[in-house]
Amino acid sequence: MLVIVLIFNVLISLLCLYVAWQVWNLRQALANAAEIMTAAERSVYNVLHNAPDAIEKGQLGADRLRHSYQRLELQIKQIRQVLMLLGLVNSIWRSTVNSVSTSKVSSRHKPLKSSPEEKYSSEQLHNLKRHRQLRKRKGHGSR
Repeated sequence: MLVIVLIFNVLISLLCLYVAWQVWNLRQALANAAEIMTAAERSVYNVLHNAPDAIEKGQLGADRLRHSYQRLELQIKQIRQVLMLLGLVNSIWRSTVNSVSTSKVSSRHKPLKSSPEEKYSSEQLHNLKRHRQLRKRKGHGSR
């Protein structure tokens, strides 16, 4: 009977030793996992701790860029208006020069024209009206 008790105690001791060894392995695995998690947390912190400042700087930069873009669009619009006006003046100038040169040639054969409608061709009158309209718009827009 004593041998059975001793064998039983040895089996229980071996079982407890096996369980203790498994607990020890589990503790080691959990300690390693904790170290890995701590290292990952440090890495994430190092990468992201400046993120709010960087995001704020990015938002401010985007705002400045948006305002600059709007100013440039306005300047482009103004430049286009000036170019259109210069084109109109150029076309009026050319038509006036052409009409003066043709009127010198034909003035010998035709009587002098007295009214504005008679002095200018229909295209010249159209250009003059457009020029006056542009000047009126520009006068109203700058107030």
